[in-house]
Amino acid sequence: MKKSLIFTFKALIMCFLTATFLGCTGDPIENKEKEKKDYAYQVANGAIIGYAAGWANAPSEAQLSMVTHVMVFQTYPTADGGLTKNHLPKWSIADFVTLAHGKGVKVSIVLGGWDNKGAGTQAFASITANPALRETFVNNVVNFADSLNLDGIDVDWEYPEGAAQWTNFISLCEELKQARPNLRISTALPGQDPNAYVNVVKTRIWKVLDAIHIMSYDMAYSWPTHSDAERSKQLIDAWANWGIGQENFDKRKLILGCAFYGYGVNDKGESIQIAYNQGGGTGTDTPASLKQKVDHCYDNGYGGVMIWELSQDRNISTTPELLNAIYQANNAKGGYTGK
Repeated sequence: MKKSLIFTFKALIMCFLTATFLGCTGDPIENKEKEKKDYAYQVANGAIIGYAAGWANAPSEAQLSMVTHVMVFQTYPTADGGLTKNHLPKWSIADFVTLAHGKGVKVSIVLGGWDNKGAGTQAFASITANPALRETFVNNVVNFADSLNLDGIDVDWEYPEGAAQWTNFISLCEELKQARPNLRISTALPGQDPNAYVNVVKTRIWKVLDAIHIMSYDMAYSWPTHSDAERSKQLIDAWANWGIGQENFDKRKLILGCAFYGYGVNDKGESIQIAYNQGGGTGTDTPASLKQKVDHCYDNGYGGVMIWELSQDRNISTTPELLNAIYQANNAKGGYTGK
């Protein structure tokens, strides 16, 4: 017993001296765990992020000279944790990535998208609920990203329902980030009041994502127009107020949506989207509304703006009209601050 006490006393003295002269570093195992979970997030001001639909032509060089990031749309998960191929662009993603990188533009792949609760949405729900399948899916996604030299992954599950699915969504994003900390992990979320989300989203989403793309459009049911500039500005402010105080919250993770389309009615009386280059319909963003959005994001320290969808602009091979309005407004404020 005396020997044990003497040993303990000596150990305490050594611990005290180590902490005093070398600094207290904590348990090595805990540090390793911390290293796994703390990331160098890819955040900046003045990002211009364009979604590029696979059914359209690849973004032009003129467009690439005005954006900072491109989101290549799209692939879906399969029920066995794989990825669909039939939704990918007909143009070469690898060649496009090479071209984009030559202009300093980063490229992400989009997982998901609206499918009216179809096979892709159902696959998201089933594979993320199964840890083994989720691991398989994560491995397939990051291997796909590696094979094309991609810079990021945009998780566009539309939409998780209930606390369990939102928890699984967070786990998926976290495991993607753990698997490839160097990739920009983002998501696209609808333009609803953030207070409508379950608590797990509020407390954990900032930890697992580099960016949240707020789809501040298709909101005509409750806004004056579907992509109203004033309501959009209020929405991103609400997100910021909702996130303040949460772990890893950063205003630069918030990206505000811009719509290069409006709405009209077809011969059957059905509501349809109308691209800006086809007239734009009602509620499309304009150069004036886009300047409002860019100015608000820059002046309030948010990350920037994102666009659905690049091919809907006018003059895309020369001077893209709406994109140029964003680019000029952004440059007037200081431009992109990221790498």
